[in-house]
Amino acid sequence: MSFVYAACSKISRLPLWEDLTNFANSINGSWCVGGDFNIISNVAERVGGSTPNFAAMNDFNTMISDCNLHDIGFYGSSFTWNRALLWQRLDRVLFNSKWISCFPMSHVEHLSRTISDHSPLLLSINASAALTSTAFTFQNMWLLDKSFKDIIFDNWQAPIFPDNNVKGMIRLWSKLCRLKQKLRWWNKTVFKNLFSNIKEAEVKVSELDKIYMENSSFDNSMALDEAKVRLFNLQAQEEAFWKQKAASKMIIEGDRNTKYFHAMVNKKRTMNHIHKIFNSDGSFFDTDDRIANSGVDYFKNIFNTDSITRPINDLSFIPCVINEEDNTALIMIPSDLEILNSRRRSPYKVFLPPAENRSTLPSPAENRCFPSSAENRSTLPSPAENRCLPSPAENRSTLPSPTENRCPFSPLPGEGREPDTMLTYFTRKPPELLGRDLKKKRRSSLWATL
Repeated sequence: MSFVYAACSKISRLPLWEDLTNFANSINGSWCVGGDFNIISNVAERVGGSTPNFAAMNDFNTMISDCNLHDIGFYGSSFTWNRALLWQRLDRVLFNSKWISCFPMSHVEHLSRTISDHSPLLLSINASAALTSTAFTFQNMWLLDKSFKDIIFDNWQAPIFPDNNVKGMIRLWSKLCRLKQKLRWWNKTVFKNLFSNIKEAEVKVSELDKIYMENSSFDNSMALDEAKVRLFNLQAQEEAFWKQKAASKMIIEGDRNTKYFHAMVNKKRTMNHIHKIFNSDGSFFDTDDRIANSGVDYFKNIFNTDSITRPINDLSFIPCVINEEDNTALIMIPSDLEILNSRRRSPYKVFLPPAENRSTLPSPAENRCFPSSAENRSTLPSPAENRCLPSPAENRSTLPSPTENRCPFSPLPGEGREPDTMLTYFTRKPPELLGRDLKKKRRSSLWATL
């Protein structure tokens, strides 16, 4: 166990990080280091103040990774140091993998501050936790055994009830319950203890290797190869077991990664263990029996609720604002004539020319603002000629005014045609003329309604 008190500046802490790294690489046993590191590991451990120093945080996290240390969490306040409006977690206790393996129930508690601006840390070490019954869990390592598929097939083909007339979810549920019992029996009797099988396979490989060295016959070589194949399969099952147990998908370069997964399982077990629990009245329990009873009582109170009196939906106090005839008119589906009239009242209209001037709409080829000199052209005019110029355009030396720059099919009001009978194409007319025509149209409609 080591205790540290780090300096306040980033540069002054670097020698300490180097010494801790060298010490971690020189020891082989369990190790625990704690104290005031004067730095946070992430931004969530700081509230208030200016922006934290990310370079110093990176140096601290690098040291933790190089030393193979783990932070297993804590109980109590989230911060261990306070000054004015700044709160930080500067004090912590870190453990290596062997410490967690030897003392899996270790936990840290942040006590309340008295005079100092730092919170004292209390490290508790428990030798082991009480063994409890666990729920059924499907093991991925079973899939690597050849006899596993036969167990599944035989269980699924066997009938559940004598008449075999029960179908649906009841039949599926019954087969799953029977399969769970079969797998428990198969794991205990056939599959047996995986770790004992691995030790036996290692001993057998070692013995056959010695025999083969003395007598390198074909039979001894085949026996040695079979023993190695069995050991390889058992080691693959062990890796699948620890990988599922650790719930980690990380791959580490090495032989079987079992050491890494074992450390992850121990860390996960340590963090998931409940050391203390607060009751509804504010008191806390620290024994396993009282913690279990407190959890059972909590969920009993949730599901055993009192009878709920539902309010009666009485709408008599809501006053009637409209009569039945108006209500029927509001909820009535509109007729086809109303829909047609609503379309006719739309403010966006296309006015057609008088029937005496044009009986049909111009074709797409004619609906272009070409100069009159392009009538006899066999090809399309150039972009320079494709302008809405009044005819004739040959004698003009300057561009026309905005009033003249219009399509020949869109005459202005006051040129022998009424506004209601003019042909208006909104994409051809200048915006200022469109605005003027719309204002006149709305004004005339308003006076007509008055």
